[in-house]
Amino acid sequence: MSKSLKLYSIFHPNLMYSSIAEEQRLEVINKCYWPLLNLAEKYNFFPGIELTGNTLELIQNLDPNWVVKLKELIQKQKVELIGSGYAQIIGPLIPAEVNSWNLKIGNEIYSEKLGIQPQIVLINEQAYTSGLIEHYKNADYKAIIMEWNNPYTAHPNWKKEWRYFPQVAIDNNNLEISVIWNNSVAFQKFQRYAHKEIEINEYLEYLELQIGTNERCFSLYGNDIEIFDFRPGRFETEATLTNESEWKRIENLIQNLLNNPQFKFISPEKLLTCENNDSTWNKLQLESTTQPTPVKKQEKYNLTRWAVTGRADADINGQCYALCNYYIAQKNTNRVDWKELCWLWSSDFRTHVEEKRWQKYLKRLNVQTERITKTESINLQFNSEDSLRNITKQPKINLKTEEMKIELNAKKGLAIKKLAFKKFGDLPLIGTLKHGYFDNITYAADFFSGGMIVESPGQQKIADLEPIEPKIYENQDQILIEAVIPTKIGKVKKQIIIYKNKSKVDLLYNFDFKTDLPISIRAGIITLMPQAFDRNSLYYKTVNGGNSFEKFNITKDVISHNQPITKLVTAKTSLGATQGWIEMGDKDKFVRLTTDKSLCYNVPMIEFNDIDNTYFFRLYHSLQEIDETYRNRYGYNGKFKVSIETGIN
Repeated sequence: MSKSLKLYSIFHPNLMYSSIAEEQRLEVINKCYWPLLNLAEKYNFFPGIELTGNTLELIQNLDPNWVVKLKELIQKQKVELIGSGYAQIIGPLIPAEVNSWNLKIGNEIYSEKLGIQPQIVLINEQAYTSGLIEHYKNADYKAIIMEWNNPYTAHPNWKKEWRYFPQVAIDNNNLEISVIWNNSVAFQKFQRYAHKEIEINEYLEYLELQIGTNERCFSLYGNDIEIFDFRPGRFETEATLTNESEWKRIENLIQNLLNNPQFKFISPEKLLTCENNDSTWNKLQLESTTQPTPVKKQEKYNLTRWAVTGRADADINGQCYALCNYYIAQKNTNRVDWKELCWLWSSDFRTHVEEKRWQKYLKRLNVQTERITKTESINLQFNSEDSLRNITKQPKINLKTEEMKIELNAKKGLAIKKLAFKKFGDLPLIGTLKHGYFDNITYAADFFSGGMIVESPGQQKIADLEPIEPKIYENQDQILIEAVIPTKIGKVKKQIIIYKNKSKVDLLYNFDFKTDLPISIRAGIITLMPQAFDRNSLYYKTVNGGNSFEKFNITKDVISHNQPITKLVTAKTSLGATQGWIEMGDKDKFVRLTTDKSLCYNVPMIEFNDIDNTYFFRLYHSLQEIDETYRNRYGYNGKFKVSIETGIN
């Protein structure tokens, strides 16, 4: 015999919603926020209401009665407050210090205005990384709300039944926190019903499919509420508003569910009292090698959306990094400064932000960054006494120091053909895999190291693989090889610095592109040499918003973070690498790549596949990607630097 289905919901008021103008905010409160509280007061469906401290402050200023009513309903246990932090920031892309301050300030505002600190927190934009667990634990949260769909897709060994019950998320250090599931398919289905795309009978049939022989819990809704009886104007495909109130349709649904014995409403917190059995409290790693930073909904909603797309995501993220680095160096503990930095890192400025708000944002950002003492981040440390080596016309440039051997290909824009380090013998760790290395026709190409790739939808790839005559300089500590490489859209000045007394090589790129086309830019591309690493212990690791690294052991998965989703979405996902480094290696050795995100913001991507009894393992640094939030601008100018170092495990 079937049991009842326990339904819970999380509604997300967000007055920072990207495409809503400031003058529309009071209208949104009246049309979207008050109807939710009115329904919660009238019916016992116990919704969770998740809002940032920033949104709570904005509502307080515009309509303080709404905050009074929310507090009253919380005290009456008619609604449950769900935490978020001060601003809706994307945790896997944000340094640990900012993530920590964001939760701390958010909790202070909840306590001040509502007299309560929430026990459950919703992962912002459902952009998860296990490095966030420590932050949530330190902020005294008992559970996180995270989307089921994408982590489950990356873990086909999970039991489907687990989606109906709370589980436990763990990190690399076995730190754990309870997980309550959100469901993207479910909340999109709810939206379709509210928008009159489907009728109530069809929607109820969908809910009935979730009923099992044992009592289950199911997420009825877990997303924005600015889309009911209001249209932000973000997409041309938005449902058309009709004369029938969408909140009235939602009320009708609630009435139907309350009168149906198959369904029962519970608050999100009630899930934390579920008994322990085979379907509950399983310890899970939500991340995976293929999806290290899962995000809600379909693949086009991935981490690059807030990192390197938008109007100028990379630019403003780089400036925010510069501010963060400055505060850390100054040992700044000023709450006002960190609160402003959290606001500047809000996700909504990185998608479809309305024009007036964008201009105001840039002014506030500039006010803060003007405080930073400007210094030149790239100093090549060469002077007029450096000697020019007379080997510039050779197709192959072979250089040797006490610590390494490197061979560069002057016919291919100074691509690294071989890079070997003394501590590991003559076997190169990084280099070029020649055409024919793999029998598989899909990989019948040359795979270089040290290069860059520029792509635009419907256009040929552009790479820095032209024949050049480099200049080579030398001083006491370093060797510099440099060349200007022409491309169809402009020039790239490439510089390679070899350190004589260190196991270190720097790659520098100075871009001067002139094009009206939207472009994806990836540089600092590194290809590992398969014969140098043990396949059975391969891994990559980095830090994604936490204080500790996250290690991803590579098993049999095909990893393709860099692959396009559609013609208009150029990447699947990326890593945050919030401390600026990413490491690839095996049980004996590793290669570490380090960048300065304040100089040129970027996010790394991994590509891996087992091929012909060997493997392909490559790293890209993305400086710019394309998706539906991307706003085209003319050309691209910037400096990018990546340092290559090695070590012993």
